[in-house]
Parts: sequence; C-alpha cells; structure tokens
Amino acid sequence: MSADHGNDPTYRGSDHTREFIPLLAYSPAAKAAGPVDLGTRGSFGDIGATVLEALVGNIKPYTREKLSGESFLGKIV
Repeated sequence: MSADHGNDPTYRGSDHTREFIPLLAYSPAAKAAGPVDLGTRGSFGDIGATVLEALVGNIKPYTREKLSGESFLGKIV
C-alpha cells in the first residue's frame, strides 16, 4: 500500500511536492519474523518493478527496455 504522493507540510497548498511517500508491503511468503526496513527507495517505480517481478519472475528482459525502478521483492520474501 502506498500514497500516490507526499506533501511538504510547510508548503501553502495541496500540490504534489518533494516529500517521500509511505510504503507498506506484505508477502505471504515472507520469511522474516518481523518488519523489514526497505530503506529510502530510489523512486516510485520500485513498486512497479516489485509487482512485475512478483508476477513474471525474471525482470532482466524488461530492464533492457528502461524499466524505471528497482525491485525489492527479494527483501520481503
């Protein structure tokens, strides 16, 4: 689950700003006994890359086509 954008709390208005978005990921195949810190991700595209890897497996063929984002599936399963 993720927000679609973050808002700078000091900005006057509701436009999308530079702030990070929260991310909550779950896998029934998780081996960790508790929460896993995914760190600060490189881009919102990491979510798409993770979903793609979960659905099709090997994403290397797609990375040649400029797949934006880096999968974090290996950290949650």
